[in-house]
Amino acid sequence: MSAVLPLFGSWVATVLAYYFARENLNAATTSVSALVGTQRKLGLDNIPVTYKMIERSRIIALSDQFPAIQDAQLKDVASYMKDRAVRRSPVLDDRGAITHMVHLSTIDQYIRDQVATGKALDGLKFADLLGVPALKIVLEQSFEIVGEGSTLHDVKEKMRQNPICEDVFVTRTGVADEPVLGWITDNAVLSVEA
Repeated sequence: MSAVLPLFGSWVATVLAYYFARENLNAATTSVSALVGTQRKLGLDNIPVTYKMIERSRIIALSDQFPAIQDAQLKDVASYMKDRAVRRSPVLDDRGAITHMVHLSTIDQYIRDQVATGKALDGLKFADLLGVPALKIVLEQSFEIVGEGSTLHDVKEKMRQNPICEDVFVTRTGVADEPVLGWITDNAVLSVEA
């Protein structure tokens, strides 16, 4: 009896573990399926911007590194962005409001064009980008602003209305001179739609 009782106990424990593990797996699968189904039913108009935005503390803003961005050398700005593996980065003023959206591709193209005409790389500054009317428009108008109570539908609508917009910044009430609370890229909206 002393040899059979432990064997019988192990067998009962194994059967119970199998039964409850199977039940837990079924319950977990059902919960996940229901959650995914609910998420698919949610449209962009039901998802708040605060759900998908990059919070200010995680935004790599050029103004954090270059407080006097106008005087910053373009090679340093490009190097800073490349070192942090970002393709675009905002410039914020001293209050934290968005003033410019800088694309690394714009800087690279401008540098190539200027060096090809014989200009020295060390002499190219951020202010030079603003001196080119077409680039000034891109730097100052390729983003939009929404309030923190907005939805991703509002973000998509702002992007649709502005053909050069790839980024929408979130402020408290949606006013441009308020501090940025978060950032939503076009990729974030597309990932929800997919």
